[in-house]
Amino acid sequence: MQEDGKRNNGQGTNSNKKHSETDTERKQMLKETVSYKMSKKIAKYWDQWYLDPIIGLIIPGAGDILSSLLAIPAFWMSAVKLKSVPLTLAIIYNVLADAVIGMFPFLLADIIDAANKANSKNLRLIEGFVDNDANIIREVNRKAIITGIMIAVLCVLIGVIMYFMTQIIGVIVSFISAITTGYA
Repeated sequence: MQEDGKRNNGQGTNSNKKHSETDTERKQMLKETVSYKMSKKIAKYWDQWYLDPIIGLIIPGAGDILSSLLAIPAFWMSAVKLKSVPLTLAIIYNVLADAVIGMFPFLLADIIDAANKANSKNLRLIEGFVDNDANIIREVNRKAIITGIMIAVLCVLIGVIMYFMTQIIGVIVSFISAITTGYA
């Protein structure tokens, strides 16, 4: 009976070792992808050198637009390579938060932008997600829920706006029709 227990423990150890090797290989493979390397360079140059707020000072709004576009490799990594909806939604959350910060007037946006560092946040989320960091996973899930709710609210708002637009168009068409038939 003890031998069976030892054998099972041995199999469990081999299984854990294989699982660990698979995780390590997966992490290494992901860190060798072009999208990961790009995300790492973007976080380094864009956030550590404060290019977003500097460009925003020179051309208002340009830093925020470029910052959003530079999130594409992180988005690609989360959506295509890792195939994680929650991670992708968390990255969208960071990009949208950065864009909202950019809407503050003048220098205030640039000062807050310097501290925000959305690309570094996205890289941290990707690395923590790949490493199965429990705190990062919680943060990803929280941001994913918030982003999902924001998307649902936005869809409802779009539906309400479309409904009212069709009503307004109907009234305008009726008005124009009444005017044109009155003059005929």
